[in-house]
Amino acid sequence: MKIFILEDQPTRIEWFVTAFADHRVVVANDAGLAMQILSNSKFDIIFLDHDLEGKENVSSLDTNCGMRVAAFLATQKEKTRVVVHSWNKAGVKSMIDVLKAADYKVEWKPFGDFNKKILYN
Repeated sequence: MKIFILEDQPTRIEWFVTAFADHRVVVANDAGLAMQILSNSKFDIIFLDHDLEGKENVSSLDTNCGMRVAAFLATQKEKTRVVVHSWNKAGVKSMIDVLKAADYKVEWKPFGDFNKKILYN
């Protein structure tokens, strides 16, 4: 399985890489890089954080946040499963709303509330 992860926290990145060691994992730590990767590659599942750059409770209007990536995904024809793993409830709502409106299968699983079994649900 090919997995994409948008995450900026090194400990979380380490968790994902370890938990999904049997899969191909691609990680980006900022929105611009994420969109570049997602525009050139297909993934089986995409994990998105909202708050980046070590910040917390970032506005969804921020130019470097998961909402920017969610809005980009909403314009794509290919609809990949998306898991939003952010703890920023307002950001999560914005991301899920835009992805659902674009017919994505999207769910919210705050980081720490899931394990690698999520891949098979």
